[in-house]
Amino acid sequence: MKSAFLVIAIAAVCSPALAQKSSMADRAWFQSMYRKVGKAFEMKDVAAISAGMTDDFTETLMGATSNKQQSQEGITQFLGLFKTLRCKFKMTGMKVSGNMATTMDTVHCWGMSAMADAKTKRPFMVDAVRDETMSWVKVGGKWMLKKLVAKNEKMMKNGKPWNMGPNG
Repeated sequence: MKSAFLVIAIAAVCSPALAQKSSMADRAWFQSMYRKVGKAFEMKDVAAISAGMTDDFTETLMGATSNKQQSQEGITQFLGLFKTLRCKFKMTGMKVSGNMATTMDTVHCWGMSAMADAKTKRPFMVDAVRDETMSWVKVGGKWMLKKLVAKNEKMMKNGKPWNMGPNG
């Protein structure tokens, strides 16, 4: 009976420590992943960006949801806006529960445009910021991105709000 209590006591003491160790390892992995994705954006490497997405990946931007292929096309289009590009992903939160995780981040991409302004006939500064919530699943021991939801999206052209619609 005493050994059963001892096992329970050891489990009660060790479980939070093991969970914290796992959580710290996961946090380090996700932070490393954010740095790699930022570099992939700067290199305009859509294949590297989408390599960690599940086949059934979905992305919701400005209220519209797209699948993995549509998302890759959107990323390609976004990256095409830039002649030069810098990106910074900052993880603002993380929750891991078994083989599922949720991360929150803020993304800031900026650089000179690849196109000329219609009025000035010169390239212009593009600045894009948004908040993201990402849902992850572990597949074969590897974290894969299943769902991305973006909020608070803002695009700026030379420091002024930029409507990306047909008249923007």
